[in-house]
Amino acid sequence: MARIEDANTDIGRLELETRRRRIAQSRQGQLIRATDEMIAELEELNVRGTDRVPAVLRRHAEAVLSALPPTAEPLEARYRVDAMMEVLYRAQELLFQQRPSRSLPLDSREPIPA
Repeated sequence: MARIEDANTDIGRLELETRRRRIAQSRQGQLIRATDEMIAELEELNVRGTDRVPAVLRRHAEAVLSALPPTAEPLEARYRVDAMMEVLYRAQELLFQQRPSRSLPLDSREPIPA
């Protein structure tokens, strides 16, 4: 009976870990999409010759930046379009670095490319 209980405990623990990992990945994906959207808006502003970030976009950037996992370098929203773009590109870079790497399955019969 103890084996069944141990197995059930292990299954429950693994399901919980999987759920937590999926939530974290989903959250990370949302942050990446949000930074993409803001960068696109900033690029449009830049093309139009706008130098200052609108307050609503700055507040949105502040919310996204505050949702990032803590890093050694603090990322803060900026008032100038080009500076804000740099901050968001760096935030996105950090998000991509924190993504778990996915290895591609290789057929054991295929030689590994040099």
